[in-house]
Amino acid sequence: MRRLALAIVLLTLGDPLPARAYTDAEISQFLTSSPWCHFRYSSAGGSTTTRRGQFGGNGVLTVRSGREVYSSGPGGTYSGGSQGAEQYYWRVQNAMLLLSQDGVNWQPYKLDAYRNSSGYPILVVDGDEYSMCN
Repeated sequence: MRRLALAIVLLTLGDPLPARAYTDAEISQFLTSSPWCHFRYSSAGGSTTTRRGQFGGNGVLTVRSGREVYSSGPGGTYSGGSQGAEQYYWRVQNAMLLLSQDGVNWQPYKLDAYRNSSGYPILVVDGDEYSMCN
């Protein structure tokens, strides 16, 4: 699996050209091209966490999240879950993702992307991996 710093931004998914620096507009186009999903499983805690982010062309990012927990032991069995949704303002500046809850104070997030072994794009935001999803 070859890692391509943000240079990827996979705008030309079938293009074998080497990594290059993409413009902020190209990166934004890539982000809005699909919803992005994250999944994490913790065997130690018996929990799964999911996130689905949709970058809107209007500068609003909607993130839906969920968590499920299952535990079984001498004291019995427990299962539970929760769901939530958040909205952020977003923009790309100097190849960094900027997010804000109020549109005034912006927090930068490092972006990377690469293709997995099947050739699908994986977006990495501050270390968390997201795949294209429905």
